[in-house]
Amino acid sequence: MKTGWLGRYHLRASFPLSANTLRDMEGTELAVLDQFSTRFSKLQDAMGAKLFPAVLELTKEQGEFSAFLDKLYRLEKIGAILSAEHWLLLREMRNESRMITPR
Repeated sequence: MKTGWLGRYHLRASFPLSANTLRDMEGTELAVLDQFSTRFSKLQDAMGAKLFPAVLELTKEQGEFSAFLDKLYRLEKIGAILSAEHWLLLREMRNESRMITPR
């Protein structure tokens, strides 16, 4: 059985994450989790700033989408994303994780 990067750093047993799990993490585990979180944040920011507006432009969607929420709901409507609510939940979780500071 092939293991991914989570298996190699023994993080698989830590999921789903909890306050206790995070408190007990050390060294490499925290570094890997922090790197994952940072990269996910950058990916989500880039998608929101570049990819989503490009999709709306390419599909010639009519209307003004100045608010990010408007863009999300239109992207959901045309099938570019599965759920605006899910995207918002992931964004909220990401923002909350930024407030957690490592020891």
